[in-house]
Amino acid sequence: MRNCFLWLGVMTLIVSSFGCGGETEDVNPVTGTITYEGKPLAGARIRLEATAGGASRVYACDSQADGSFTIEATYSTETKQGAPVGNYKILVGKFEKDESATEETDPDADEAAELELVEQQTEGGEDVIEAASAKSQINEKFNNSSTTPLRVNVAPGENNI
Repeated sequence: MRNCFLWLGVMTLIVSSFGCGGETEDVNPVTGTITYEGKPLAGARIRLEATAGGASRVYACDSQADGSFTIEATYSTETKQGAPVGNYKILVGKFEKDESATEETDPDADEAAELELVEQQTEGGEDVIEAASAKSQINEKFNNSSTTPLRVNVAPGENNI
């Protein structure tokens, strides 16, 4: 009888674990073209930040030479094109490249450095903001969550912004 309860407990755990591994969510395509001062903005980092609270996930991409972009959601198991339905602030950053850097860049390392900068910004004060804005090629208000005037509502289906 004791083995029966043990077996029943193990089976309950196995069945309840189905569906717990999926961290992805439904996303809707978000594409567009970014310009700055009337010209396509190539190589800019574009991020969507949810205006409502909740889990913070980065929906981001880099713009192409013609200013076009496609927002991506990166998960541990896959990358999807788009973002979930909702209201977002749009953050845009374009910074001077470090001459000492190599030609080849690692997107994961770039994103890790960007996230570290954001963490320092919230923890350490204004020195990091000033250092980043000094190298910014566009108005730094577009790369700051509290000052960006850019907003988007991602709706079901295709979204062109």
